[in-house]
Order: sequence, then C-alpha cells, then structure tokens
Amino acid sequence: MLTFNFARVFKARGIEKPFSFLVKAGYSDNFATRVANSRMERMNLKDVEALCVLLHCTPNDILEWIPDKKDGKSENHPL
Repeated sequence: MLTFNFARVFKARGIEKPFSFLVKAGYSDNFATRVANSRMERMNLKDVEALCVLLHCTPNDILEWIPDKKDGKSENHPL
C-alpha cells in the first residue's frame, strides 16, 4: 500500500509544529490537520508539488510503500 508519510520530512526539517507551519504557509486548517497527521488518502499533484517546494523535498520523501500482509513477501518485487 502506498501512503503519505509527512512526519519524517517534518522531523528532518526541524518542524516541531507542522499544523502551525502549514497554516502560516497559507493552507486551510482542514488541509493542515490532515497533512500534519499523515491522514491524506489522495492529493492533487499540484498540491504535492507545492508541499515539496515548501518542504524542500521530493515526492519520494513524502510517499511510503508498505507491502500488504496478504500478498506475502516477493523477493522479485522492485520495492
């Protein structure tokens, strides 16, 4: 499963209060809450790009792949 993991980028950037940081950057409270708590299920690519510019990161830094337990481990899987 592919998920967003913003916590590691916030930590790497020394951002202790992600919600406040995002609101000060102009994001809505709702959006900032979902990002700060890594509760985003889908996001427009323009929003991904804007967050990457703001956080000085790449999409690879905010996306995390966790293999499904039901699929088992595949040694040939590229991820």
